[in-house]
Amino acid sequence: MIRNFSELKGCRVKAVADRSAEQLALVKKLYPEVAVTSDAGELFRDESIDGVIIATPIPTHYKLAAEAIRHGKDVLVEKSFTASLSEARRLLALAEAKKRVVAVDHTFLYSGAVQAIKKLIDSGAIGRVQYIDSSRLNLGRIKSDISVIWDLMSHDIAIMGYLLGRTPTSVSATGISHTLRTVENMGYMTLFFGDDTIGHVTASWVAPLKVRRMIIGGTKKMIVYDDAEAHDKVKLYDVGYTVTRDNSQSRPRFDYRRGGVSVQKINGGEALGGLAKDFLRCMNERSLPVSSGKTGLEVVQVLEAATKSVAANGKEIKLR
Repeated sequence: MIRNFSELKGCRVKAVADRSAEQLALVKKLYPEVAVTSDAGELFRDESIDGVIIATPIPTHYKLAAEAIRHGKDVLVEKSFTASLSEARRLLALAEAKKRVVAVDHTFLYSGAVQAIKKLIDSGAIGRVQYIDSSRLNLGRIKSDISVIWDLMSHDIAIMGYLLGRTPTSVSATGISHTLRTVENMGYMTLFFGDDTIGHVTASWVAPLKVRRMIIGGTKKMIVYDDAEAHDKVKLYDVGYTVTRDNSQSRPRFDYRRGGVSVQKINGGEALGGLAKDFLRCMNERSLPVSSGKTGLEVVQVLEAATKSVAANGKEIKLR
């Protein structure tokens, strides 16, 4: 983050706060012009600072972001936005009252791959989206303070909401822990959108290989997004099916179309750089970021509902 903001024209990173003396020493070594402190309050009270980045454990996000906003700072908060939906609502209400910009670090929304997919969907190239199926797997890093649902699935929830331009109406989730901890290391989530559009996410910290794959099925064509690929991350498949039935048939007829595959050109810019640039632009223009506080709230709402669903053995939880 320090590097990304330091590289932006019209932006200067003035100070970094951290409780770790080791981390502060590293910052000072890499960026000698940046002041360091163990007291975050110094940054909030400094009237020459316009914006603050909160990159701390999720349970601390609300308190730190709220204090920054009360001191007149715009804030960029690492995902997930807050530890609860009630905190997210209170934080956005405070930001609105203080007229502050709030952005959330859902970095994938700024990636060239997701931007390319968004353009394909919005252009109508794949028709109406019927499903999005995502897998996010790897071996480690197993955490003790946050479940795999909150850690990994937050990415997919944000991406789905961005691509579809809407939020789910309900969610069902299951998960399990094999690690003598209270948080899930494997999870499965289904998102319902009030029609025949459906989303599904599989996440795991205990898989033998790294998988970052999303399949998007449309009524005309389909997309495969493989973020683990070094190149050719987004492919458009000219495949699909049609269902017909005439008066003489008691069963529907399925006709399958198998066409070609085209690799999509994507912007190779760094996603974090795009996030930093968008936050700075919104600070200057007083506008809404692509990954705004509202985006963060919507993701937290799904995560909180998923947590309730896991506790209820997969019960469908209504969001609205």
